[in-house]
Amino acid sequence: MENEAHFLDLAVKSVSGNITGEEQQELHEMMQGNVLLKAEYEQIRHSWHYVMGLGDDFKPDAKSAWQQVKNRLNIRPSAGQAVISRLPLYRYMKYAAVIIAIVSSAIVAYYIYSNQAVKVTTARGERRQVTLPDKSTIWLNEESRLEYARHMNDKEQRRILLEGEAYFEVTKNQNRPFIVEAGSSITRVLGTSFNLRAVEGERIEVGLMEGKVSFADVRSKWSLLLQPGEMAYMERDGGHGKTSYRDTNFLFWKNRMLRFSSQPLEQVLSILGKAYNVEFKLQDSVLAKRTITASLQGDTIQNAIDVLQVMLNVNIVKKGTTYLVRSHHSVNENAEQ
Repeated sequence: MENEAHFLDLAVKSVSGNITGEEQQELHEMMQGNVLLKAEYEQIRHSWHYVMGLGDDFKPDAKSAWQQVKNRLNIRPSAGQAVISRLPLYRYMKYAAVIIAIVSSAIVAYYIYSNQAVKVTTARGERRQVTLPDKSTIWLNEESRLEYARHMNDKEQRRILLEGEAYFEVTKNQNRPFIVEAGSSITRVLGTSFNLRAVEGERIEVGLMEGKVSFADVRSKWSLLLQPGEMAYMERDGGHGKTSYRDTNFLFWKNRMLRFSSQPLEQVLSILGKAYNVEFKLQDSVLAKRTITASLQGDTIQNAIDVLQVMLNVNIVKKGTTYLVRSHHSVNENAEQ
C-alpha cells in the first residue's frame, strides 16, 4: 500500500509538471514492465489534461469523477450482491487513492487556471486598449507591460502589475480596491481615471483626472493622497512629492492632443520633441522668447511643424534626426552669404 500511494504521488506530480528529474526516473522505473501501473498513470494523465482543457465555468466535481473511475475500472455490483463482498478491502483503498489523486489533480488544475496571469505587452510604436474582467479599461502605451489575474473578479482586490505607461479608467467597486503595482510604488483606487508612468530608469509619475488615488512607496511607507488635477512622483532614490499640472500634455500618447497657452517656444519644442521622440534646435535666440497658444493634434509631427511655421513665420528644416528652427530673416541672411 505504501508503494501504491507513493506511485500515485509521483504520477500526480508528473502530469502536473511538478516532478524532479530524480522522481521522474523513479516513476519510470516503477512502471517499467508493469502494465497495470502504466494504465493507472495514463488514466491520471488523461484526467489532468482533460481538466486543463476545460473553460472558465469548470468546477471540480468529486462525485462525477468517482463515477468516471468506477466506469473505467468496471466496478459494478452484480445482481443481488454488493461489490464489497467480492473484492478485498485493499482494492477499495486503491480505488479511493486513485480518485483522490484525480480529484486533487482537478482541484490543483482549477486553482492554477483561475490564478493564471494575463500578460499584455506592446512593442515600440504600438498602443493597445485592454478591457479587464471588471469592465475597467486600460490604454497601454508603447514598450509597456501589463499583468493581471484571469479571474480577478473572484479576488478581494483587483491587482495590476505595470511596467511602462498606461491610462486607467477604473470601474467603481467600494468593496474591491483597484491596486496598481509599478516598481516599488503602489497606487490604490476605488473608481477613477489616472495616468501612471513607470519607465525603467525614470521617476514614477501618476497624474489624476477624476476621483481619488493613494500613491505610496512600499519601501519607505509614505503615501500621498491625490485630488483631480494633481500629479505625484517618486524618484528612483526614494525622493517624492506632488504638484498641480497645468495641462494634460502628458496624455499625448493616448489622445494625440497637445495644448499650449502662452508657453515659450523653447518649452513647446521640448514638449514636441518628447511627444514625437525627435530633437529640435533653435538657431535664432530671438525665437526662444516667442510664446505659443495653440492646440496641436495628429499622429505625425508634420502637422505640428506646419502649424508652427505659419504661426511664427519660421522655417523648420530636418537635418539628419534633428529639426532646425530658424526665422525667415536668418534663412535669408544665410542665403545671401
